[in-house]
Amino acid sequence: MKFERKINYLFIIPLKMVELISRFTILFKRRKKSNKIILMIDVGHFGDQLMLTPAIKHLRESERSKDYQIYCITTHLGAKALKNNPNIDKVFVVNKNWDFNYNNFRWIKNYFNLKSLIQNVNPEIAFSCRSTAYHIETIAIFNSNISLRYGYSGKGLKKLLTNTLKYDLHSHRVDQNIDLIRLFTKSKSTISKTPHFYPDLNNVDTVRMNSYINDSKLVLINVFAEHDYIYSLDFYLNVVKHYKEKGFKVLFVGVEKNRIKVDKFLIKNGIGSNSNLLGKTNIDELYYLLSKSKLLITIDTGVRHLANCLELPIISFRKTPNYDSEFGKYLPSETIYNEEHNRLKYANTSNSVEKLNYKMLCKELNR
Repeated sequence: MKFERKINYLFIIPLKMVELISRFTILFKRRKKSNKIILMIDVGHFGDQLMLTPAIKHLRESERSKDYQIYCITTHLGAKALKNNPNIDKVFVVNKNWDFNYNNFRWIKNYFNLKSLIQNVNPEIAFSCRSTAYHIETIAIFNSNISLRYGYSGKGLKKLLTNTLKYDLHSHRVDQNIDLIRLFTKSKSTISKTPHFYPDLNNVDTVRMNSYINDSKLVLINVFAEHDYIYSLDFYLNVVKHYKEKGFKVLFVGVEKNRIKVDKFLIKNGIGSNSNLLGKTNIDELYYLLSKSKLLITIDTGVRHLANCLELPIISFRKTPNYDSEFGKYLPSETIYNEEHNRLKYANTSNSVEKLNYKMLCKELNR
């Protein structure tokens, strides 16, 4: 790893030289007439794109954008969140294997792919919608010779942009997205924070989905994320029993790779594997189930933001309170618990949430 990192620095120096040369040549290069396009660049994940949709809707409804088309560049996961969105004219996927890991060489290739895509779109206006940690976006739009460049200041990026907003770690990402767009729209009106998702109903097997619901009061539980999970399945056992006793039907949802693990857990505890829908729904079918549910219990992942599109009551668990201001609660229908919160609330327990008094926890969740 250390060797790879040292080698990587040898690539960074030539890259910087190439960019310095490109900045110099821009001064003498005849500018190609821009297209009437506003380009939004956010190479984040599914949930990141959903948190961007309130700002995109505001941009679309703005008087200043009426003569522009709105294009977005995102990842393959992000594109799933933006599909069918009537406020967006076109979505580009930058790279299926997009990666900002500076300990490998992939980011160099990704940077030039992103820059090439931006130049092909040739927008008049571009927004770099990620924080300063993702400065490749900002460098790419600068070196694409775009007239109006909006993004976050910091790490020396302010000089590369024409309009900047200071990134505030104590402000929620949804608010910051909206504030960034306000730099262009100049609007001071109140804007809804509810994200937007537009499912493809042709992808929904309603007969099969309704067979899972069976006219029951439905609670969905999502215990895994694509990248990781926070608590063991045993953490949710008494939560499941709690809601079953109250007449709810509880279904587990999530990605295919964890299905066998959940099957074993459900059979072991006498719940039945028919409650396990991991890998059995696409994103549109999951949205359909959420629309029929009374509650979602989840870790902090894209499913949480999908439920927020419906303003569904959510109980979300986070490992630590880090980034709670930036990525925490943004709708009244959410309740968020983290390990530090529970450790302080139940002082007689250990640091692990899994060792909490479950009856007390379920009482809190029900309330």
